[in-house]
Amino acid sequence: MKLYTYIHYGMGQFGLSVTETLVRVYLLIFYTENYPISASMAGTAAALGVIWDAATDPLMGWISDHTKSKWGPRLPYFIPGSIVMGVAITLLFAPPEFNSSWSCFAYLLCNYVLLNTGMTLFSVPYAALGADLSEDSAIRTNLMGGKFILANLGMVIGAALPSWIGWSQNGIPAAARASGIICVVCCIWVLLGLRQLVTPTIPKHSHRFNLLGIWRNRPFILLATAYSLATIGLTTDVSLAVYYYKYRIQVGEQIVPNLIAWFILIFSLSIPLWIWLAKSFEKKNLLVIGALGVGCVTSLTYPFMPKLLVYPQYIVATLCGLFVGCLVLMDALMIEYIDLDEVFTRRNRAGIYFGIWKFLEKSSRAAALLFVGFALDAVGWSKHIQSDDTFGIALLYGPGVGVYYLIAAVITGWIRFGPDKRRQVERILKKLKSPKASRLVV
Repeated sequence: MKLYTYIHYGMGQFGLSVTETLVRVYLLIFYTENYPISASMAGTAAALGVIWDAATDPLMGWISDHTKSKWGPRLPYFIPGSIVMGVAITLLFAPPEFNSSWSCFAYLLCNYVLLNTGMTLFSVPYAALGADLSEDSAIRTNLMGGKFILANLGMVIGAALPSWIGWSQNGIPAAARASGIICVVCCIWVLLGLRQLVTPTIPKHSHRFNLLGIWRNRPFILLATAYSLATIGLTTDVSLAVYYYKYRIQVGEQIVPNLIAWFILIFSLSIPLWIWLAKSFEKKNLLVIGALGVGCVTSLTYPFMPKLLVYPQYIVATLCGLFVGCLVLMDALMIEYIDLDEVFTRRNRAGIYFGIWKFLEKSSRAAALLFVGFALDAVGWSKHIQSDDTFGIALLYGPGVGVYYLIAAVITGWIRFGPDKRRQVERILKKLKSPKASRLVV
C-alpha cells in the first residue's frame, strides 16, 4: 500500500481529533468557569450527549454495511457528518447569556447531541473503512498506526489551539470555529483521496441487525472491555487536566494547554515504537505492559507532585505518553478479531463491530464525564478554591485514573488469540474468497 494512502486515511482521524480534543479538554472548564452551571450538571449534560452518540453508533454501523453506492458503503456519509460537526461545535462554544442553570444545561445538552450526531455519521463508517481497505494484518496495523499518529497530531493541535489564539473566554470559541473548519476540510480530503480505492458495493446478505453472534466472540469481548476501561481512564484524565494543573499545581493558564499538548506529542511519537515492537512481540503482551506502566506512573506520582514547578510535570507527562502509545495496538487487534467473526459467519460485519466499538468507547466516556462532574462537586471544587484544599483533585487525577488502566491490563492478559491462530484465520479467509469457497468447511 502506498504511503499517500495511509496519509489520506489518517487525515480523517486528524480532523476528528482536533474537534474531539478541544471538546474533551475544555468543555467542562469553559462552562463551569464562565456560566451559571455546576460541575455535576455540566458533566451530566455532556454525558447524556455522549450516551445519545453511543446509542446510535451500532445502528450507523449496520446502515453503512447495507448502503448501496457507487462510492462504496462508507464514503457517502463523510460530507454530511463533517458539516454537522462544524456547525455544532461552533454553536457549542458560542452560548448566549443564561438566566438560569437549567437554560444553560439545555443549551449545552442540545448542541452536544447535535455535535455527537455529526460525529456518528462520519466516525463509524470511517472506522469501518480501515477494515475494507486491506485484509493483510501488517497493512492494517500500519493503517491503524498512521491513523493514530495523525490522530495524536490532531490532539496536540486541539489541546494547544486556545493557547495559540489567546487563552480567554473568547479564545476557546475562536479555537472551536477553527476546529470545525479543519474537520470539514479533512473529511473532504479523505473522500477525494480514497474514492478510487473503494469499489461500488451491493450487499449480498440482508442479514438482520443481530448482535448475538458478536457476544460469542470472546477475544473481542475481552478486548472491548479493556478498551472501555482504558477509555474511562483517559477521559477522566483529560477532563480533569485543566482543573489539576490550574488549581492543584497552580501553573499559569498559558502553560496548561502546552502541558497537555506535550503529553499528546509524546503519545504520538511513541506510536511508531509500539508498531515496531509489534513486529517482534505479541500485541496483547505489549498492551499489558503499556497499560500497567501508565497505571503505575499515574497512581504513584500525581498525588505528590510539587506545586508551582513545571519541569516535574513534563517528566511525568513524558512517561505517561510513552506508555499510553500502546493503545494503538488495540485497534489493530480488534480488526483481527473481526476477521475471526467473518470466518464463522461468512459475512463481513465490520460496520456493526466498529459501531459496537464506538458505542463502548462513548458509553465509557459518558460514565467518565458523569464521574468527573459529580466528583468535582464532592471534593468541593469551585473557581475560588484554595490550593491546599485540592488534594481530592490530585487523588482523582492520580489513582482515580490509574486504576482503570491497571484493571484493563489484567483483562487484556486473559485474551487467548495468538499469532498462530491469527495466521490460521488469514488462511481460511483467503480460501473463503476463492472460487472454491462454497465447499470449504470451517
